[in-house]
Amino acid sequence: KFPPGSAQSKLLNYVQDGKGAGTITPKNISFVPESANLLPTASPQMKDIARLMGKFPKMKIQIAGKEGANSAAQATAVKTFLEAAGVNSSRISTTTGTGKHISVKVTGK
Repeated sequence: KFPPGSAQSKLLNYVQDGKGAGTITPKNISFVPESANLLPTASPQMKDIARLMGKFPKMKIQIAGKEGANSAAQATAVKTFLEAAGVNSSRISTTTGTGKHISVKVTGK
């Protein structure tokens, strides 16, 4: 169970019930400034996403990095974390982003 209104809760509602938007912006997935090195505070939210993907084996996502020069590398860092948490790489794609936060878009469910 996730806190109401959290990015994880919104993702669950979309995948499970088709309610809400299929794209979330998990604000706790942060990086060392000007790099693609994840901060430790990112881990719990990414573990939650990996758990959701474990619960919904047909779920596929696209990760978009934050705006800036490290966007693609940041998206790849999140993908690598999720793979290490047991999510098959074929279920995760990456792209560059244009926002202030990482975004996660459901591309299959």
